[in-house]
Amino acid sequence: MTTSAWSPLLAAYVMEQRARGLRPETIRTRMSYLRRFAAEHDPVVTRDMVITWLARASWAPSTRKSARGALRSFYKWAHRSGRIETDPTADLDPVRVPVSLPRPASEDQVKAGLGADCPHAALMVRLAAQAGLRRSEIAQLRREHLQSDGKLLIHGKGGRQRLIPLNPVLRAEIAAYPPG
Repeated sequence: MTTSAWSPLLAAYVMEQRARGLRPETIRTRMSYLRRFAAEHDPVVTRDMVITWLARASWAPSTRKSARGALRSFYKWAHRSGRIETDPTADLDPVRVPVSLPRPASEDQVKAGLGADCPHAALMVRLAAQAGLRRSEIAQLRREHLQSDGKLLIHGKGGRQRLIPLNPVLRAEIAAYPPG
């Protein structure tokens, strides 16, 4: 398929997503699916072509849902902006993703992480195990996020922020780090 037909569309779509203030990771994820789709299709497709592409047996339901969301967002934008005549994704049924139970680390895994030679690694494990932080939240954490009241300002999924109370030992460990 011709990717040259996609290039100006994808460039304009990215610009629109940035203008909307979407997070860079959201844009990267959507573009990943759109590039995969573009490698196999021209920009103007039918609903059946989209369904066939989304029906790949190797995809987990969450992957399928994410890919569907990327295509829906792109084609909705392309149609509303007059770049294509019809939106082939307009009436796609939602993808059902089974609700899964959380999969916390085992006690042995936590103990191994706490026993790591690297104090940074041990602190990260404690933030996850004791404060309930996600790995992406831990990766974004800076000492400056520690508030004067001892709570930790967390930048979570979807740009959401929340304050997490910390036990005094964790609070002291974070406070002891240099800025950054």
